[in-house]
Amino acid sequence: MRKKACLAITLSGAMLAVAACSVSAPAGGSEGQSSGEQVEIKWLMRSNPFENKWEKEVVIPKFEKLHPNIKVNLIVVPSNEVDPKLSTMVAAGDPPDVFSMWGESGFNEYYMKGLLLELTEFIKQDLKKEDFVDGMFDIYAVNGKYYSVPQVSNFGMMMVYNKDLFKEAGLPDLPTSWSDPSWTWDKMLEYAKKLTKNYGQGANAQYGVVPPTEAHQLAYLWEPTLFYRSIIKPASRPPLSWTIPA
Repeated sequence: MRKKACLAITLSGAMLAVAACSVSAPAGGSEGQSSGEQVEIKWLMRSNPFENKWEKEVVIPKFEKLHPNIKVNLIVVPSNEVDPKLSTMVAAGDPPDVFSMWGESGFNEYYMKGLLLELTEFIKQDLKKEDFVDGMFDIYAVNGKYYSVPQVSNFGMMMVYNKDLFKEAGLPDLPTSWSDPSWTWDKMLEYAKKLTKNYGQGANAQYGVVPPTEAHQLAYLWEPTLFYRSIIKPASRPPLSWTIPA
């Protein structure tokens, strides 16, 4: 009998994930994709015009070309509806074969509910762990076996600035070369103070820098593993506090 399985995936690992969860091997047989059996798999994703365009025009056509007997049915819902949709599909006995963690739940909950397919062999075959941030894969490991892959870890934090405001403050443009050592945290703080006007005056205020405010973004200011360690062992780290310099 065929047995479909749910799987938490990453955008960068979409091709691997779809292939991994298409069907399990029939007893005494080979994978469904190699047997020529026609199969449809469901891919649950959040609504995002850029991601959905890439999924529909790049990922799915490429995958279906490589596996002509497998049709991918993309299911798109708003981010805040991913978990309810997943729960409904699971309760109905018709779970998605592939999904990402866009909802409020996370890996531990999905794993404890038995929704995840072990990916260890697929990861060894199709991915290089060294291409990802150190330790990222271990977040999704249980007893040395992997049940998911890092999600959206292929981009970094960016800073943009208003050149007109810099000019008004008598500040030079920022360096554009990675090898230029002049742009430092201290220099950014210095510029931010010069750019700040009418501090605390509501709509009349101008702030020299607006840092990221989401916890997972703030964590990356120090190191990529701080946030994850604080989740695993919250009592081992003191609470963080933040102040914005005037």
